[in-house]
Amino acid sequence: MKESSSRQCSSIFLEPKIRIGNFILGKTIGSGTFGKVKKAQHVYTDQIVAVKIVNRNTIKSLKAVEKLKREIQILKLFHHPHIINL
Repeated sequence: MKESSSRQCSSIFLEPKIRIGNFILGKTIGSGTFGKVKKAQHVYTDQIVAVKIVNRNTIKSLKAVEKLKREIQILKLFHHPHIINL
């Protein structure tokens, strides 16, 4: 990691580092019905993004699978440098 990225990384990753795919998860920046949104950093490009972590048990208990599928379809339409493309 570059020096400036190392400083940035240390400030957003105060919680224990968890890696999912090519992303290291940081602080929770929001939450909602389906789960949490966390700040994350790509391990190779250092790009900072928001990652939504969906709680599978909540979806099943709320019978919200169709709502989640609709949300995924909407998110596929978004093209923004801080949103991971689906």
